Amino acid sequence: MSRQYLTSNRAYNLYWLGRHIKRLEIELVAIDRTFNEIIDMNHDAGRALFEKLDIGLAYDDALDYLEQCMYGEHEGRLYNIIQNARENAIISRNYLHQDAFTAITELYLLFKKNATNINGIDYQFIDTGLSIIIRIWGAMHQFQKYQQSYDFIRFGQLVEKIDLSFRLDEQMEISLLRIDDLDALALQLNPHYIKERLYGMRSVKLLDKINSKIDQIITDRL
Repeated sequence: MSRQYLTSNRAYNLYWLGRHIKRLEIELVAIDRTFNEIIDMNHDAGRALFEKLDIGLAYDDALDYLEQCMYGEHEGRLYNIIQNARENAIISRNYLHQDAFTAITELYLLFKKNATNINGIDYQFIDTGLSIIIRIWGAMHQFQKYQQSYDFIRFGQLVEKIDLSFRLDEQMEISLLRIDDLDALALQLNPHYIKERLYGMRSVKLLDKINSKIDQIITDRL
C-alpha cells in the first residue's frame, strides 16, 4: 500500500471526526442511562452527569432533560457535536467510505429534525442515533482510500475515550492501558513520536498531555 500524503488540516479533521463521533456515542449511552434514572425518581442523575463535564444543566423532568442535553443553551449540547462532526466529514470526504459519509449525514439530519419537532424529542431518538453510529464505525472499517487516514480517526476515537473515561470516573487502570495503545498508534502515525511517561501525574495534567499528543504527531515530517 502506498504511503498517503496528508496536509495537517486534513489530518486534524480526520482526528476530530473520530473524537466527535466517539463523544456522541459515549454521551448518548450515558444520557440514556441517566434518563432512565430520572424516570425512576433520581431527579438529579442528569445534573450529576453533566457536572462531571463541567456543565451546569437545569431541567424539569426526564423529557426536558433529553431536550437540554441535545439542544440546550450550553457548549456541551450534542447538536453542536454532530454539527462539528458533519463539517469534519465534509472536509475529509475523499478519505471516507461513502457509506460512512452517508451515515454521518443521516445522524446530523436526525438531530436537525428533532430540533424543530414541535412534539419534542421522540423517545426512540437515542436508540436510533446509536444504531447509526454503529453503522458509521462499520463503514469506516470497510475501506479507506489510504490506511493512514483511518488511523487518524482511530487516534481521535481513542483520545476521546480516554478523556471521557477520566471525566466520568472510569477505573484508572483501564484508562492507563488505553494510553499504552494510544502511544503505539502515535508511533505508527509518526516514527519520530517520543513517548512520555505519564504514570503518577495528576488527572488534570494527564488530560492536558493526552489531548496535546496530536500536536506531536501532526508535524512537518508527517
